[in-house]
Amino acid sequence: MRGPGATDARNQALLQKQDLVIAAWLGLLLPLAWLAPARMWSPASGSLTSVVERLTPRGTAARIDSTRRRCGDRTDLPAPSEIVARTMARRVERHLHYLRELRPGGWHPRITLTGGGNIDRALEQERGCILWVAPMLFSHLVTKKGLHEAGYAVTHLSHANHGVSQSRLGYRLNVVTTRPEERYLAERLVMTDGDELRRTRQLYDRLGENALVSIMAATEFGARMVTCPFLCGEVRLPTGAPSLSLATDATLLPVLALRHDDDRFEVIVEPPLTATPGDDRHAVVDDLVQQYVRRVEIHVIRHPEQYTEWW
Repeated sequence: MRGPGATDARNQALLQKQDLVIAAWLGLLLPLAWLAPARMWSPASGSLTSVVERLTPRGTAARIDSTRRRCGDRTDLPAPSEIVARTMARRVERHLHYLRELRPGGWHPRITLTGGGNIDRALEQERGCILWVAPMLFSHLVTKKGLHEAGYAVTHLSHANHGVSQSRLGYRLNVVTTRPEERYLAERLVMTDGDELRRTRQLYDRLGENALVSIMAATEFGARMVTCPFLCGEVRLPTGAPSLSLATDATLLPVLALRHDDDRFEVIVEPPLTATPGDDRHAVVDDLVQQYVRRVEIHVIRHPEQYTEWW
């Protein structure tokens, strides 16, 4: 298996300016992550966010404008400026989670699993199960950690650029993300440019062995994308997970992780997405994507600060 950053080096910069910024930022957060009790992270993240907003007014304004376009005139969502502030604070917290995982002894939050029976029933059919993980802020680490604690062995499909940097030197920073996640996986299949067919075949093999496979619903990668209405705008998602489900007859389950105000995390496994029979395969896949987006939208409305794709 090729590791993170193993994508075609010819398409990558040697080093990016943001790599230095990220390294400095993680260095700033490290003492807070390793030395402060977890109960202090939320107020500290809010304070750091306020400083960042004052230091980067143009960036903050751009995020608010982007969020406003998504929210429109909806009255069931907070003001765009509030969403942005809260989302930025949650992003800081997420960095602290990863950094604490790297400390001896790791990070031990309270994680509850809701809907685990959906996984059990899927595996009882012995055709494999695909967890289609929603792009919520805490889905990457908390989902893997929560499923591991519940006794599930997961094979996760990941892109080589997963992490905080995509440059040839900066990708070394990605161990901050990948190392904590990998300890909670049975296997990580890393997708690199030109390696898609081999990884797809491996996914077929794992599902044929009745394995539990997770795929993140990332909006930037996919051979075929589908655009769906979302809030007052649109969202584009790849069709890989539903296409794989149709091809293998594996159960397709939407999954997401949420942080609650009592510092508890919840991994939610939704009931299966059901394909509508039809001769047009693309239409069937598109319908599954639309079902998925509607499921995720419900949780985004309830927890808008935890959605990763506002900007």
